[in-house]
Amino acid sequence: MKKTLIRLLLGILLLVSAAGCEKKEKTPEAELVVRNASDLASSGAVTPDGGSFSLLFYSSLPWEASVSPVDAAWLNVSPSSGGAGETYTVLSTIANTSAESRTAYVTISCGDQSYNMTVVQAGREEEEEEDIFEVSPETIEVGHTGGTVSVNIRTNLDYEIEIQDAWITLLTEENVQDGTLEFEVAENYFKENRTGTVVIRAEEYSAEISVIQSAAPEEDFFNLSPTSFEVPAAGGDITVSISTNMDYTVEIRNPEWITLVSGAGVKEGDMIFRIAANPASEERTGGIQFCAGTSCYMVSVLQAGSEEEEEDGPSGGNEDVGNDDKYKL
Repeated sequence: MKKTLIRLLLGILLLVSAAGCEKKEKTPEAELVVRNASDLASSGAVTPDGGSFSLLFYSSLPWEASVSPVDAAWLNVSPSSGGAGETYTVLSTIANTSAESRTAYVTISCGDQSYNMTVVQAGREEEEEEDIFEVSPETIEVGHTGGTVSVNIRTNLDYEIEIQDAWITLLTEENVQDGTLEFEVAENYFKENRTGTVVIRAEEYSAEISVIQSAAPEEDFFNLSPTSFEVPAAGGDITVSISTNMDYTVEIRNPEWITLVSGAGVKEGDMIFRIAANPASEERTGGIQFCAGTSCYMVSVLQAGSEEEEEDGPSGGNEDVGNDDKYKL
């Protein structure tokens, strides 16, 4: 009986001892090994355009991934959890439209182990605008009568226009960036072709346009306007407009009170004459004679006497003189 009791007590002790051993069994240790974190810096996920990066790691226990701060909606991690073993998660970023870089953090947790990654996405650099400077054509041909010609221009630069010949005039007022520039070409009264030049410059760029105008017809012509003037006693300046393709001479019939001021020899333009004051009470008459080839043309000047009522200034008629309307001496 005593031996049986002892055996029973020993059995109970063995059972208690075995139970104690089971309770003291250790929980498996957590292990987290990240394989390729250093490759993040060269991935598309950190570029302004956005992209993705697969983070490879080993987890001995189930794991979880999180992003901070919580409002960093531009960065996503998927999947955000998984089981033990070799695995991965994908870090994805959307395009960064700002010039400033932005930063968020990814944490991988496995038991009491964790791994933190910093994700810095670059800002978008402002792209330098490429210079545009296109001008065409390089050569423009126009008839002797002249007219309006156009130059096509497309540019994003400020530019200036230099016209090197007086018979070409810029008509376009605004600074056209993509469109046409218009120029007026005067009639060519000469019997030779002529070439004018328009230069357009923008920073280091330059375009030169040649305007080639054909010669006038062979027929000679000589036109004056007006052919008569009435001048007050106080005198003043009168303007005679000339258009010709001929050489000519000018003779002032009253040299003591009519003088040439400017425009000598002009073939397409104005000649200005100055009329001296008339000290006498009687009106007086003078003339300016133009001779070209075998024909001569007269411009008459009638000046009032000093006692007569004076008008505001010289006045001229509207008559034009041509080959068909000549005053011949």
